[in-house]
Amino acid sequence: MKHILILGGGIAGLGSAWFLKKECKTPLKITLLEKSNRIGGYIKTDEENNVLFEKGPRGFRVDGKGEKTLKLVSGLRLNKELIFADPNVKKRYLLIDKKLRRIPSSLPALLFSPHFSFLLPLLFRERNIPFEEKEDETIADFFCRRFSKEMLSTIIDPFVSGIMAGDAEKLSIQSCFPQLVSWEREYNSIIRGYFRKKEKKKHPSSLCSFIGGMETLTLALARYLQGEGIHIRYDTPASALTFEAGKVLLRANDQWIEADFAISALPLEELKKCFNPIAPLLDKIPTASVVVVNLAFERKPTRYTGYGYLVPSREKEEILGVTFDSDIFPSQDIRPLYRYTVMLGGTKFPQMVEKSPSELLKLARQALANHLGVRDDPLFTQISLAKNAIPQYLLHHRTLLSQIERALPRELLITGSSFYGVGINDCIDHAEKTAKKLNLLL
Repeated sequence: MKHILILGGGIAGLGSAWFLKKECKTPLKITLLEKSNRIGGYIKTDEENNVLFEKGPRGFRVDGKGEKTLKLVSGLRLNKELIFADPNVKKRYLLIDKKLRRIPSSLPALLFSPHFSFLLPLLFRERNIPFEEKEDETIADFFCRRFSKEMLSTIIDPFVSGIMAGDAEKLSIQSCFPQLVSWEREYNSIIRGYFRKKEKKKHPSSLCSFIGGMETLTLALARYLQGEGIHIRYDTPASALTFEAGKVLLRANDQWIEADFAISALPLEELKKCFNPIAPLLDKIPTASVVVVNLAFERKPTRYTGYGYLVPSREKEEILGVTFDSDIFPSQDIRPLYRYTVMLGGTKFPQMVEKSPSELLKLARQALANHLGVRDDPLFTQISLAKNAIPQYLLHHRTLLSQIERALPRELLITGSSFYGVGINDCIDHAEKTAKKLNLLL
């Protein structure tokens, strides 16, 4: 019986184990190693004091790759716990001139918006801009070429900071948003591609989670895998990884474990520590750290409703954005409180990781007061740091990724957000591809 090691108990590692059980018809011995005492990686839900706070992703999209995640949810029999975002999430805001401005969700609203009307002629003009075949380009260059610098600084800059915690001037459009490149190539227009690929509405909302938060998914995966005989070892950090005579040798907790193949779903820093030969290549993928400040208030302290707001760099603020958690998933309010999440850090504010909890809470509360008029004292707060959590796919990331893959021994496969997409759907999608690839090697 072949022995497979899976390194890392985040969604990518758990997903790899799930798909191995589904894809491989031959019996396998699978051991999943997790360095901490909990499963789930950056997916973490806290319910202290009967208040639900998400420390990491607060949901996943159901379109595109999300259909695969929904299939996994169904396979775990979690459908009854699945919840869809409230229709109010269509209301999204940007901080412009120190005030929240609602992003128009229709062409008529766009036409009469004093802050976004500049977009209308750009949307019509974009359809006539010819396609340019490029090996790669930054997100900033792509949007300046197809739209304008104003669109970049007003909308794309805060969007990239909010999603990737990075800088549109440095990140790769092909690696961060490949769908847009595909639309340009196939339809000669981003706008035309968006409308032609727009599917009929299959679900109440494009965003969903679980009644008990996103950790419901990873905990259910762990229970299923253990029920299938997969051994999950906690508090077992990988310290060294070597390959001899077609075998994998892994050192963990001063012991050597032998296997036939290994799948690494480790973050970049962890993989560099245990497998030094590819460290110089991995060093070319920088990471960003994000601070999450969760706050719960006795009542809803503002008139604004919707998903939340993002902050363009030109506003010279110290936060990336705010989500209105009780508006997004009201059924997660275990008790009648109102929850916000304030996001800080990223590549533009790396100094945030050095600040004390009291300083971070002060910044978060100042932002809520200045932008939303929220001056109440929160009943509950929590602060968490996701250090080096978000990899930055720089220009020519795909070329670098090919170099990394070629440098790997046959017995080692890699997956996870460090390389193939930072979202939950990306991790699950590539976990399946990894399992299929390993199945061919067995």
